Amino acid sequence: VATSAVRDAHNQEEFISRVKNTCDLKIEIIDGLEEARLSAGGVLCAIPYATGIVGDLGGGSLELAFVNNKTVHYETSLPIGPLQLQDKTGVNVSSPKKKVDKYLGAVSWLKEHSGHKFYAVGGAWRTMARIHMHEVNYPLINMHNYVIPVDEITNLCLRVSKMHVVEIERYRPYISSQRIKVLSLAALTLHRLLKIIKPSKFVVSAFGVREGILFNEMAPDVRMQDPLIVGCYQVAQMTGRFAEHGERLFDWIGSLFTSEIEEDKRLRMAICILCDVGWRGHPEYRAEKVVSEILFGRLSGINHRGGGLIAVALNICYGESHYDLKMLRTAKSLISKQDLEYATKIGLALRLAQRLSAGTSSALKLAKLVKNEDTLILKIKSDKIAIVNLIVEDRLKQLAKFLDLKESVVCF
Repeated sequence: VATSAVRDAHNQEEFISRVKNTCDLKIEIIDGLEEARLSAGGVLCAIPYATGIVGDLGGGSLELAFVNNKTVHYETSLPIGPLQLQDKTGVNVSSPKKKVDKYLGAVSWLKEHSGHKFYAVGGAWRTMARIHMHEVNYPLINMHNYVIPVDEITNLCLRVSKMHVVEIERYRPYISSQRIKVLSLAALTLHRLLKIIKPSKFVVSAFGVREGILFNEMAPDVRMQDPLIVGCYQVAQMTGRFAEHGERLFDWIGSLFTSEIEEDKRLRMAICILCDVGWRGHPEYRAEKVVSEILFGRLSGINHRGGGLIAVALNICYGESHYDLKMLRTAKSLISKQDLEYATKIGLALRLAQRLSAGTSSALKLAKLVKNEDTLILKIKSDKIAIVNLIVEDRLKQLAKFLDLKESVVCF
């Protein structure tokens, strides 16, 4: 698939013919509206519950679209990519700001959908995010789903938009040589766009047109699946013992989580599915192994906060190893104090469940976990009371203490 570079080229037919003859590949040129739709589809592919404006800045054009309910609306394409704001020698055209404002101002639906999240696609805008990571000493380098406070990215764009190429050079090695000549113009365009849409959050998407093409080819029922949950099941099937155990665990500890928001419920399900993935590791290192695999793995459909929360919960589930404090601190730095408490409760609950059940769904059917106003109660079938050994009792006490409750074991 070819976008604006080939779309705008006077010799596009010659180019397509040579590629066909040399590589035996047929190139399809898509128009700007299709490019906007596919780019937005790429965002939905990796951020399934995205609601807001998607902006994809390429060299020749800016594509805009609005997404909600896993659907793309209002596709728009504007000829204000950085290369359109320079001549062939790399010199900026006169009044690039005026040209950008003219095209953006003509898109009526932008202001109508202001206040939502903004999802930034494209290498130049990812470079801006990379600079922000460097300036705030962010603990990760994963760009996807990186969230930047709107005032911070707006101020950064304003600064960079006024920089000369020589000044931008100081950001090496955080930016590539091909971005240096166009970065100030990319920052200018983003600054003017943010001024119009006034987003609630600025979110970086590493997924765009390429992933949108794949997303577009999926069957409708596949597109509706949650990439995080599907991905967790795939990881569990490859590295765990009982992939199907996750749903049972989710239900078994559910009585402790009666007021979750939907996003946290989704993260708890992911944690439950993944809670057995560290079993192949050495017992002394399992807790840190799961942190590493979550922080530096390839799970899709979560932001950095979600990754940190999952990593901390699994670390606690495996005994809260402190061998690599730096890595654990990194995970905790991505979440709030409230998130840490939530992750701890999940981790301690799963630590109890896994010990009680030995990782199998059938064993959980022998017990129930309930709580009343002041007591955490483990109910066990009377003829199976022997499975409540000292370690199970100790883990029940740990969980009850964290919840500020008494603990009790009763038969039914």
